[in-house]
Amino acid sequence: MIGSSAVWTRCVQQVNSCYEAGEWLALAGESGTGKLTLLRAIHQLHDPTRSFRNLEPPEPSDVDAWLAALDDAVSTPGAMVVLEHADRLDEQTAELVADQLLERGSDDDDPTQRGRVAITVTSTDLAPNALVLAFARTIEVPPLRHHVDDLPDLVPHLLSQLVGEDRLTVSSRAMAQLRRLNWPGNVTQLRRLLSEVVKRRHSGVIEIGDLPPEARTAGHRVLTPIEALERDAIVQALLDNAQRPAAAARALGMSRATIYRKFHHYGISLPLAH
Repeated sequence: MIGSSAVWTRCVQQVNSCYEAGEWLALAGESGTGKLTLLRAIHQLHDPTRSFRNLEPPEPSDVDAWLAALDDAVSTPGAMVVLEHADRLDEQTAELVADQLLERGSDDDDPTQRGRVAITVTSTDLAPNALVLAFARTIEVPPLRHHVDDLPDLVPHLLSQLVGEDRLTVSSRAMAQLRRLNWPGNVTQLRRLLSEVVKRRHSGVIEIGDLPPEARTAGHRVLTPIEALERDAIVQALLDNAQRPAAAARALGMSRATIYRKFHHYGISLPLAH
């Protein structure tokens, strides 16, 4: 639950209030925003000794066994059961789950005598299925770009998980560069980026030069693996050629017009931070 920005604090408070009231929790947000992590943290805050279980959507051939496992998990007093990616369930399975949960919830309104239930939803632009509609309301988990003010707290926290406490710090210029990014992959992308950094720097101060090529761009979406490789190659060619587009294009075997189109496509602007 790292972060103190208004938008993040409000989200945490809403989730915490629902948990304390024993209400079912429905969290929606982009991939990588930390929905499951937030639910786990809230549960550990209140019931650290109670079971926490997350279930992925079942394969079509496993629905019956999956429903039985769900019923068993929800019947555990004080447990927390999270159904991830509820928006990926087909309509028939969503209706079965909703009916099962509603029946279980009507048996005993005391959450200490049954498990709490939460769902996560990623595709918020899709029409909600029967399971999502079974929840009274949905709490939005904000994307990282809406609370970049939390980066000075979040980055040291993630670094401590990766390399240990206080071994690495981030310079003000490097942190400013991180704040300029759009983070389409949210906290998951940030953790992956820091994982790349710590492969090369294990202690001391992280400077802009330690950041990987993706930190030199401002893309608005998550790239495919092939696109990420091409973007990284362009950024590295620019760094190797004094940030001269023509020289970088020659090194990559592409025309100057093509490399400028790639700049626009990948959100690469000159001069690169260095």
